[in-house]
Amino acid sequence: MTLSETLAEALPCRVPQLDDPKIEARLLQLVELADAAWPSFHVSPTRLVSSIGRWIDAETDLSEALASVHAEELYLAIACAQGVPQALKALHHGYGEEVERAIARVRSSCVNSDDLRQIVMDHLLVGTADRPAALGRYSGRGSLAGWLRVTCGRAAVLAARRGQRDQSTATVHPHSDVLALVQSPEFDFIRHQHRAEFRSAFEAAAAELTDRQRSVLRQSIVNRLTVRQLGRMYDVHYATVSRWIKDARNALIGHTRALLGKKLGLADHELDEFLGDMSSQLDLTLSRILGEE
Repeated sequence: MTLSETLAEALPCRVPQLDDPKIEARLLQLVELADAAWPSFHVSPTRLVSSIGRWIDAETDLSEALASVHAEELYLAIACAQGVPQALKALHHGYGEEVERAIARVRSSCVNSDDLRQIVMDHLLVGTADRPAALGRYSGRGSLAGWLRVTCGRAAVLAARRGQRDQSTATVHPHSDVLALVQSPEFDFIRHQHRAEFRSAFEAAAAELTDRQRSVLRQSIVNRLTVRQLGRMYDVHYATVSRWIKDARNALIGHTRALLGKKLGLADHELDEFLGDMSSQLDLTLSRILGEE
């Protein structure tokens, strides 16, 4: 299949200009330019040309559209939406300042800057069953830098507004000096004998969480937002947020157990007796660690 035929399948209707040999030559040129611009990763010519065609409507002059399309930036956006590590690194290096400036313009007393950045990046790069990654909607018709400024700025404003609205209905949480897990009577032995080891293992496990895992745990535990409130903030279904929180808690508990078991030389059944129901006390320690950030 030629690139012109690939484009024809992606277009909303038949365009007579597709029979012009110059169209095929221009598509080949766009593919070559994009490949040359990003030698560290690859997007198939079919995928690039299909993405170009998706955004050309019936009233657009095809030659003019292909002359003005930002094929190299569209190529990068496609790879980033697919999660290609080299492309994500290139996006951060080349456009990270644009994203940061867009986020910095938004001030919120309810959502801290790290959480706001994570929400915006999730909106931009992480697709869900409810909503595909926003970067997948970039058409290449304008510069990627300009598109990022608008898209990230809008996502930041919406997240801040949701946070402000939801914070007003959230349960007030105690001050960040809430008793740590190691001060609970259930953990007397740890407090007296292995307090430092437990704290060290827990903090190391918390450091292994992803940015989003830390963000949702902080918002749900420290700020006491519900999964429905967080769903509105992240623009996903509340069941998705619930799964994120569950996965984060399981990862934290599992890693803490593994580190502590290795440090103290305890088997699984000994850890069970040693830690008891760690999950029931998890929020107390997380409240301190995440609240201090």
